[in-house]
Amino acid sequence: MKILLTGATGFIGSHLLKQLLEQGDDVRITVRPGSNKTNLAGTDRDRVEMVQGDLADPEFARRALEGCRRLYHLAGLVSTLKKDVPAIWKSNYDSTVNLFQAGLKQGLEKVVYLASIFALGKGTREKPADENIEYNLGNWDIPYFQAKRKAEVEAYRFSREGLPIVFIYPTFCFGPGDVYLSSGGMVVQFMKSLMPVYPKGGFNAIDVRDTARGLRLGMERGRAGEKYIVGNENLEFRRFFETLAGVTGRRPPRIPIPTTLAKVSGFLLEKIWNAPPVDLNSARTAGDFWYYDSSRAKRELGLDCRDLRETLSDAVDWFRENKYF
Repeated sequence: MKILLTGATGFIGSHLLKQLLEQGDDVRITVRPGSNKTNLAGTDRDRVEMVQGDLADPEFARRALEGCRRLYHLAGLVSTLKKDVPAIWKSNYDSTVNLFQAGLKQGLEKVVYLASIFALGKGTREKPADENIEYNLGNWDIPYFQAKRKAEVEAYRFSREGLPIVFIYPTFCFGPGDVYLSSGGMVVQFMKSLMPVYPKGGFNAIDVRDTARGLRLGMERGRAGEKYIVGNENLEFRRFFETLAGVTGRRPPRIPIPTTLAKVSGFLLEKIWNAPPVDLNSARTAGDFWYYDSSRAKRELGLDCRDLRETLSDAVDWFRENKYF
């Protein structure tokens, strides 16, 4: 049975590809022309069928799925930068609609969709969100949130029309292989001694390898039409940096930065920098709490997660070996 995996060059996708090959699956991957292929280094190319093209092209999406019975759809662009808005919609919305439309016509056996917590809704420090949360991010004027939410609404429609989609919602991923410096960007900043302050919010952290396993479990055990949050530990940024300091032997930042000041700084940096290290939307996000309850995935899928200290230790080792600091 051939499986199509989109997003294999990404942080989560590269780990999923490795795990699928380790269990002997027959995998085809899609790669956009010009994509960073660093995460494919060491992959046995004889065991992977690679097709190049853009899933925003409906014809390429149809051809990519030909002969496949199952689909892991992970491809997308995560960004809060204004310059990326057209690509955000193309990568997260257009590509998803094209792929699911083709999958419905071709009668796929099962689909695992890497959805987004930003399309699901937000929990709080007092009440972490579960899969039943009512969407509550409609007033967040962030294009990435809007694109993922609209794509998810379309995915629900395809699910109702008969496409057997399992919705997987990973939280903030850490670990080796973060070439795009997604969540791992703050690990690198910390190791470069560029984190004198920390945001006042909090988030849910999980090892990227456990997220990849959660996706596989979604394919094996997940029920079509159902949602599963794949996460691990809720913690404030303060405690995250204390944990990272304990792993590395360095001092954690001691000063919390007020969210208003962080947002003003992000706004100003956007005016003078095309790709600032902090922008308004990322500052706003970091100043809030993104807590989630992943007990359903642990109960129904059998998800288990490693200790955050192991995750951060492996991430730091990988960044050091690859000369990020």
